[in-house]
Amino acid sequence: MKQKVESVTIGIAVKNVKDSTEWYQALFGDVETMEPDPGTIELKLTDNVWLQLDDTGYLKVGGGSIIRFETKDTEAAHRLVKKLTSEVDAIETVEGVVKYFDFKDPAGNRLSFVQLL
Repeated sequence: MKQKVESVTIGIAVKNVKDSTEWYQALFGDVETMEPDPGTIELKLTDNVWLQLDDTGYLKVGGGSIIRFETKDTEAAHRLVKKLTSEVDAIETVEGVVKYFDFKDPAGNRLSFVQLL
């Protein structure tokens, strides 16, 4: 029997959960947040997707994965990210497929915005 996924929570390690929450709110806007435990804050990105920021030491800071966020406007997302960090790559295009760029949050976590073409 297959298990149906109802929602997704992506947990990443950060150096300071309060500072990181402010940074991610600058990136995503005024999103719903909750604090299920001290040192852990979750941001509701969509109805079924949460981003969990954790500074408890349970997760490894700057882990080896990348989180990709879909957007409808890569250029606007790129301008915003450039205001928040200097660790941002140029926009790349895979003709007929996607436009994207990668960047890092203050803890060194790899992130990306992707626009489907």
